Amino acid sequence: MVSVAALFTTTANLGNVTITAAVSSTLHINGNLINCDALPVTTGFVDINIDNLHCRVMVSDSKGNFSLDIIRCNSTPATAVIALLN
Repeated sequence: MVSVAALFTTTANLGNVTITAAVSSTLHINGNLINCDALPVTTGFVDINIDNLHCRVMVSDSKGNFSLDIIRCNSTPATAVIALLN
């Protein structure tokens, strides 16, 4: 599990977060979106791109939570680009 928590007042780049996963594993990506006033984003979505697969998940509740499972069928290193949009 990788946990990243921070409060930003402008657009921020978290850099690279590296995760070592087993072959044929399911990536579980979850979190919550907050705006610059530290209030939950209730109408946003998250775009995730990994292994040439584009996934989009909507915020699921009034607290800004989102959750997505992605099945990876190989063990080669990959980069996931995650964009949080309001």
